[in-house]
Amino acid sequence: MGRYYSGNIRGKFWFGVQSTSCMEEHGAVLEGYDHDFVSCGCCTDGEDDGTDFCHDCFESREEHLKAIHEEDEEATITTCEGGCANFIMDRDVFEDQGKPFIDEHAELFMKGVKEFKMDADDEYEYECEFETVFPEDRRTLADVCMLKQIEKFFEDNPDEESCSWNGEC
Repeated sequence: MGRYYSGNIRGKFWFGVQSTSCMEEHGAVLEGYDHDFVSCGCCTDGEDDGTDFCHDCFESREEHLKAIHEEDEEATITTCEGGCANFIMDRDVFEDQGKPFIDEHAELFMKGVKEFKMDADDEYEYECEFETVFPEDRRTLADVCMLKQIEKFFEDNPDEESCSWNGEC
């Protein structure tokens, strides 16, 4: 099982290597969290912590909980589940922090990656074939790959001042 991210860029975090917030080390900013409401399937606006209820579908928290328990008597008492963290990286921050990280690890990338392909029509999701990757290099390579997605997004979208994505928590 893996965790995914989507938005201006899309992909899968490297299992056991990358956290959802891995790009914060390179200047990305956490804008907030979204959670999915149980029963109705609506999504919060990033401010709900699961103690409230879906105001679009129910008149009260009690009504929302009643609907949840009608579907599953063993259900938990929370109105939200799952969710994602919303991140953004500004172009100038990428130039100051992300690009130098890519450049600093270019030799490792060239040595560790046999083939690297990205498709702009597929939200810059990349496919990668690796040479031998040592455990101590995995985190660095994972971050370089994601930063290369952000780099390509900015190259292809010169008028965009930021790149944003949602990462599963």
